Amino acid sequence: MSFSRILCSCLLGLILAGCAAAGVVESNDPAVKIRQAVELYNRQGRYMPAKRLFDEAMTIYQAKGDELGVAEVHRQLGFYYQSHFPKSGPVLLPDDFTGTTGGIENRYLIAMEHFEKALALFTKHKQFDTAANVYYSMGTNYYLGQKNVPAACAAFDKTLEANSQAQALNPNRVVNLPAGVRSYADFMAQTKRQVGCP
Repeated sequence: MSFSRILCSCLLGLILAGCAAAGVVESNDPAVKIRQAVELYNRQGRYMPAKRLFDEAMTIYQAKGDELGVAEVHRQLGFYYQSHFPKSGPVLLPDDFTGTTGGIENRYLIAMEHFEKALALFTKHKQFDTAANVYYSMGTNYYLGQKNVPAACAAFDKTLEANSQAQALNPNRVVNLPAGVRSYADFMAQTKRQVGCP
């Protein structure tokens, strides 16, 4: 292969690598980066630029010492690793999605690590409403990713506890529930029945 062909191939590779985040508006606000990342992977299947934005948001929050920001990035990374990428069409995935021996199971374990880190920080700062969401996500992760019904049920019980703590701190708090569901306790009871909890 001639030098000019090698040079053209290298330049093309650099151009394509730069296009991975094409169409993403640059921002220094980590909350904006998180929203952009969620849009990229969840709606557009663009996992590589999404991961880069999550990493940038994490770096900014850590530099500021913003533990709740760090917790939110961990929570969103939990969702990211828990997600199911499209099976059809070209999808660029980070190495930690495709280069693992455990495949999808390994991604669920990585998701759980992020959920646990998020949970520790949200609980430390008494953000029990978000902690309830993280416990719910962990329960879903245990059930869908690991087929571990007892662990899922325990996480769902913790969801109820965290929700009660959030309600005690803010009695006027309103939780968004699916249509036809009267209370958070009813929602969790329905979830636990579907999973097969005792």
